[in-house]
Amino acid sequence: MIQAPIIYFVKHGDAFLPEINHYKKFFLERHIICEEVGLNDLPKNSATNIEWHFMGLDIKSSSSSNIKIHEYASSSLPPFEAAKNFIKKNLNSKPDYRIFLNEYVKRSFGFRDNIPYGFRDMGCKLVDVNKHARKIYDYDFIYVGEVSSKRGFNKWIRVFIDGNLKDKKILVLSKNYDIYKKKFKKFQNIVFMGPILQSKVPDMIQSAQFALNMVPNVSPFCHQTSTKFLEYAACGVPIITTDYTWAREFQIKHGGNYFFIDDLRDINFDQLIAYNFSNPTLDNFDWNSKIIGSNVLIFLRERFPNVKEFFN
Repeated sequence: MIQAPIIYFVKHGDAFLPEINHYKKFFLERHIICEEVGLNDLPKNSATNIEWHFMGLDIKSSSSSNIKIHEYASSSLPPFEAAKNFIKKNLNSKPDYRIFLNEYVKRSFGFRDNIPYGFRDMGCKLVDVNKHARKIYDYDFIYVGEVSSKRGFNKWIRVFIDGNLKDKKILVLSKNYDIYKKKFKKFQNIVFMGPILQSKVPDMIQSAQFALNMVPNVSPFCHQTSTKFLEYAACGVPIITTDYTWAREFQIKHGGNYFFIDDLRDINFDQLIAYNFSNPTLDNFDWNSKIIGSNVLIFLRERFPNVKEFFN
């Protein structure tokens, strides 16, 4: 009996990587066993092992038997992002294949070797957009994403405390928000929730009238795909977004009409009600299309010619 390769998805640190679940579903449909492991939990070398690293540092030298894939979903974060990228470029082991989020991330690391590579942008699950059409919403706004000072959360959230949206209700769907939940506990219009099952996220997004995509216009954030933006659009929710490079490029390429802001304090609710919002049709944004588009299947068929039918 022909044995399919086993894919070990290796997480570096505690990064939130929802794409792993989509990869696992994709490969399990092709009868390929997938396991999620830590860096120190990889099994012994085997000709049918595939190490799939989400980088991170992977300083160990490549095994002669394991196939190794390095995936870079982001450039390094500030401070000293250029130095961090340089270290990763020069210290990481040589993989057999690299996957980058986009051209910006690839350029950030500046690899100049002959290792084959592909691009795998973020995908999203399409849902029933009609479920958002209602007269009464549980929340006026929803924000899905990280709550941290480097993303400016501690500044813009104050518009719901003493600013022009202080009488509006916002749901913050995130994790590691205990410090803010305690700080703002007396403000009942600011609700923190999460983490929740990914399958429940669309329902929560559609429970709000408007969605906030608050991304600072600084590198690397402004050049990288906003997963929450895609989720908002897939749910049919009107999007209010900071004005930054990726969002403008997305609008040019895929359409939609979003309310661009420099500062959340500059808008009022009546403006939003009157605005002509629209969202794009997200054809080819499903995860299967994104994974296939990375050309990793072509690479794996070449490396495993005896079982290439598993990688169709």
